[in-house]
Amino acid sequence: MRVIFAIAFLPLGLAACGTGGNLGTDALWGSMTGNSGPAAMDAQDQRLAAEAQQKALEFGQAGQATSWSNPANQHNGQIVPGTPYKKGSSFCRPFTHTMFIDGQPNTTNGTACRQPDGRWSQVG
Repeated sequence: MRVIFAIAFLPLGLAACGTGGNLGTDALWGSMTGNSGPAAMDAQDQRLAAEAQQKALEFGQAGQATSWSNPANQHNGQIVPGTPYKKGSSFCRPFTHTMFIDGQPNTTNGTACRQPDGRWSQVG
């Protein structure tokens, strides 16, 4: 099963190399809510979280956390992707992203689908 999964996602992983660094996670921040949400995140937090989220969605094993941490302000988080599935011509994954901003947890659950250009966009 892992070999099939790896083969199925290899072209997707290679395609992601051509995204020019655009992680396509801006829409995902919009789903975060709470008193210590993304408004409290600085540019470094957002970059680290976006990179970890892209990595988790693109390459992560279902149920396995991908973590990020900003040592400058102690903000951190983890993304746990679910099992990928195909929706139309896109691959999609549910995910949970928990961020700790100023010690307060902020968790969002969502589903993201991989776009033809390699970016992941939240759906529904």
